[in-house]
Amino acid sequence: MLSRLASFLVVAGAVTGCSSSSHFPEESRESETAIKSAEKAGASEHSKIMLESARDLHEHAKRAEEAATRDSKEAREQLKAAQKRAERADQGLASAKRKKAQESDAKQGYLLAIDRQKEHADELRKKGVSEDEIQRLNETDTQLTNLRIRSCDAAIAALEKEIELCELEKLDAQLSADAAKARLDTADKRLEVARLLFRASEEEARVAEAESLDEKRIGTRARINQM
Repeated sequence: MLSRLASFLVVAGAVTGCSSSSHFPEESRESETAIKSAEKAGASEHSKIMLESARDLHEHAKRAEEAATRDSKEAREQLKAAQKRAERADQGLASAKRKKAQESDAKQGYLLAIDRQKEHADELRKKGVSEDEIQRLNETDTQLTNLRIRSCDAAIAALEKEIELCELEKLDAQLSADAAKARLDTADKRLEVARLLFRASEEEARVAEAESLDEKRIGTRARINQM
């Protein structure tokens, strides 16, 4: 019996919490009833170890159930928050990619403008316009276009980092969601353990009751034999 009790306590020892029993009221009630019956039969005197084992299993079952309920609630909240974060990361990623594409298109337009300015300069040279005159004609437009290209480059660099950030946030949210799902699975398994602990408590209480009644019968028979 001691080895069986030890194995149950190893399973239940990792769970803590308050004593409530909302998922398995029938199993909890039957366990309590069996323990009370054993106590009335005199198990506190005739089957003390088995009765204490039944009581311990019942308490562990209640704590396991409470811990599972708490973990399940927290995990659902964590999962909901992770899903919202993933949604925001997806939206941010799509927005950053769209803006980067717009900036890239704008840069291409400015580069084409530079090419056109060069072509215009070549045409002016063929017409005999001096280099100084060509420079005066194109200088302002060229400088402004180059500034716009630099602005596009800066925006693209920032957006690339923003894309990397959104991808990391999306991955982080997914990992958090996976952890929440694993915690939900653990809570479900913990509830299974709680249910089995209630049943084990009931069975050990029944054994304690039977042992007590047997001890009483043996005592009665001994007294009769002494008459």
